[in-house]
Amino acid sequence: MRCSIAAVAAIAFLCLGSTAESATNFTGFWKSDCSNAFGVQIKPQSANIYSISFCGPGGCFAPGTWKPNTPIEGDPSYRVIDAATLEIKNGERWQRYKKCTSETNPALSYSTMQGQTSKPDEPGAGVRFKPYYEGIPDYENKVVFKTDAMNVHSEIRALLKKARASKSLCVRGSVKATVVPPHELQTNICDKSSYAAIKGLIAKIAPSLDPRKWSFRKNDLDGDGEPDVVIEYVDLIGDANVKDPYLSLWHLKYDGAVYRATYAGPFLVGKVHEQTVFGQSSARKMVFVRHSSCTECHPWVYLTVVDFLHSPNGAAFEFTYADDHKSFSHAIEYILPGMGHSADAKVEREPWRPLRKVLI
Repeated sequence: MRCSIAAVAAIAFLCLGSTAESATNFTGFWKSDCSNAFGVQIKPQSANIYSISFCGPGGCFAPGTWKPNTPIEGDPSYRVIDAATLEIKNGERWQRYKKCTSETNPALSYSTMQGQTSKPDEPGAGVRFKPYYEGIPDYENKVVFKTDAMNVHSEIRALLKKARASKSLCVRGSVKATVVPPHELQTNICDKSSYAAIKGLIAKIAPSLDPRKWSFRKNDLDGDGEPDVVIEYVDLIGDANVKDPYLSLWHLKYDGAVYRATYAGPFLVGKVHEQTVFGQSSARKMVFVRHSSCTECHPWVYLTVVDFLHSPNGAAFEFTYADDHKSFSHAIEYILPGMGHSADAKVEREPWRPLRKVLI
């Protein structure tokens, strides 16, 4: 059936090839499902030529960067099914889109995907839509790490100085969610006795954290020779059927008397992706966190770059895909649903960047 439709479309194109303009106006926003928070923007550029840009809540690719400008009709990377249905070739596969609106810049929000409900007799019934990030403790305003037990802090510092940090990571358990793989608790302190001794002391200053759900890494993010710590903690949030993992991070920096904590998170299905120099500072390392938009779906995967040492309480870098550079967000769109990589996600070492806001 698809071959016969393509043949008819080809004949029709040959018959109309002498006309100055295409009979179909493709201008608008196209999605695989009109409830999605992402899709394809098609905008006229000149005559019968369109720009094709993939867009999400964080903005759109600049024209010509995701796909080359094209007339669509006659381009072997496109199949015109009808005036409101297109198939676009991505790599070796074809993905079908339908025209959801003639607007080229509709509002895009994940609430359109997560806030829906279905009645049992409606199409799509059985698909779970749920609010994310509800029920997570307010770690931003909650005191998690005690600073009154100065002797314990001193013991932690002494053990950290002696402990050898491995270049590779060791697994010290896992936190099992329900619809995604277990979150592995990793550390760069691979000597079991050293790891256990340090974790036992950290547990004394963080009694509210379940020791089965966290691990730590020895670091020196600012390069001053004083060891610091990044704590990785996983909350399981959801209902009786599904528990989703949310990663929270704390950076513990010794201030001469005690370790002071700086928080970042939560990150859904979060994982520390890399720790490296980035941005305008060549003297300190940033923490790259990989995380997802959802669990019971084909997720949008993000990278967020955290500067724990930014005064006074840490900060995340901001990025934009917008041509006018007016809208920024903290997330790099890393893997697009069904599309593979949006960027190669190689952590670039570019200390010359003069701004905290990075254009990509």
